[in-house]
Order: sequence, then structure tokens, then C-alpha cells
Amino acid sequence: MFTGWRKITIFCLAMAVSFIISSPIMAKTLKNCGPTSDPNDLTVYELYGEVELDNFGIGLDCAGDFNGDGVIDIVVGAPYADAGAQDGGAAYVFLGGLSADPNWDFRLVAEAADDHLGYTVAGVGDLDGDGFDDIAIGARYSDRAGTDRGAVWVIFGSKAPFGLRRLTLTGESSGLQAFGQALAGGDFNGDGYSDLAVKHLQNAAKKLSDPGQLKMCQDELAKLQK
Repeated sequence: MFTGWRKITIFCLAMAVSFIISSPIMAKTLKNCGPTSDPNDLTVYELYGEVELDNFGIGLDCAGDFNGDGVIDIVVGAPYADAGAQDGGAAYVFLGGLSADPNWDFRLVAEAADDHLGYTVAGVGDLDGDGFDDIAIGARYSDRAGTDRGAVWVIFGSKAPFGLRRLTLTGESSGLQAFGQALAGGDFNGDGYSDLAVKHLQNAAKKLSDPGQLKMCQDELAKLQK
């Protein structure tokens, strides 16, 4: 019986990094997160969460250079973590990427039970143009804007202390749920600033069959980019 995981094993071959979670159902390849460019180099790394059943690693991505030290960092989600509230979820930032200590450096915990914070995480580039890369974290069942409406936390990169500057985004329509089901960053409108796209669902109970809708969060971010 699958009981959830608390460790990520990383097999690094050249510049492609395969995150193989402690379960046969999860695997993901990330580009440009690795410390090696030697095509013959196969290095194994491990990153650790807190306890089993947290589903540590179901969300993971390169965080960019979150703290401005010139090294790519990693963000990992654990949507069933109980650190803040039961099954509220958590997200962890590993500074220094794969060459760093296998234990997390900075943690964010959910506001309420069953938020599933960390179900999705994404390195989204420098959203506010301050020179630090930022991250987005989905809390797909957050009740901040209504039952199971969902929310996305934008955490702005900085020097320590971390996580003091943040922005919380929520869906707009009462007919949509699970805002934060998927995340993506990029300069979508060609203005030189990174942007954020967020998927939400029409029916959170039908995650596999619901095509959902995509929201571009440019209006909210434009206030930071002046």
C-alpha cells in the first residue's frame, strides 16, 4: 500500500535532472537545475521532507536564483503536510540547488486545513523586476475566496529573511474551483517582465475530465512592475 513519501532521489545526468519520487507513479525531468555538464557524470542526490504521508515532491520545480547568490534553487511542495494545519500542505525551498544540504532552508505552511498548499509549485522568474527570481505555490482547495475556490501564493525572492514579501491571488468567478491546479511562468506579453498563468477548474470533483480555465494574472502583477 502506498503511504506517501518524504524523500526525493535525484539522478543527475548532464544538464537534465530526473526527480524520481519514492513511488512508481511520480517522475519528472527538469532542465538546467543540475550542477554538472559532463555527459558521463551520473550523480545521485537526495532531498528530504518532514514526515511520511505529506506527499513531499508531488509539486517541484527549479526556483531560479531565489536568494540572489548566483546559484539555481529548488522548490518542492508537500500538499498533505500537517505543519500548519491538517492536510493544509507546505512548500520548501532548497537554497543552492542540488549541491546544497539535502534538508530544506525555508518553509511555508498553509493557512487552514485541507488547503493542499504545495500541490503545484513553479519558479516563475523575476515578476517584480527587483533582480531576484520569484516562486508561485498553489493552494488549490483554499477557502480564502469561497469553499474550495483555491489560491496561489507568490513569494518574492530576496536575501534572508525569506518570505516576507508575498502576494495572494484568488479566482474571480464563484462558478470555478481549485484555482492553482496548474501554474506556469514566462514573459507572455513581451514586455520584459515575467508573468504568471494559473489554471482553475469548473468542478474540482472532476479533476481529470474538467478542462478548466486559464487565468493570466497580469493585472495583479502590473502594480509591482512599475
